[in-house]
Amino acid sequence: MPWICPICKKEFNNINQWHSCTIVEIGKHFENKPPHIYDLYSNFVSRLERFGSFKINPVKTSIQFKAKKNFLSLKIKKNHLAVEFYTEKPEEKYPVYKVLPVSPEKWLAFAVVEDENDLCDDLFNKIGLSYDLCKND
Repeated sequence: MPWICPICKKEFNNINQWHSCTIVEIGKHFENKPPHIYDLYSNFVSRLERFGSFKINPVKTSIQFKAKKNFLSLKIKKNHLAVEFYTEKPEEKYPVYKVLPVSPEKWLAFAVVEDENDLCDDLFNKIGLSYDLCKND
């Protein structure tokens, strides 16, 4: 059963989970960014909906996407979306440019989305695996 912080009302898997109670609106991440970055984000999120239900949790430094656990993080940059998600294999192949170990069975993958062409099936297939990993974890 999830724990809900009595102060900020955020939901966590662990009781008394450390976190910042800072409430951030999604729009804050797009301040001083070109309008096409928000359009790119909107298109990105609409493609995620095929995986099933998830929650969007904007925090100070990123926008988190949560199934049972966080499966995806987007950092909104001036000219791109910085994408982080989990994978079971340390594969550095487009669209992934870097991976870091999280545990013996899980890796954190990094990708960049600069325009609509980067919203490719390969990226969303990998994110779908992250979704599956984290909804069953």
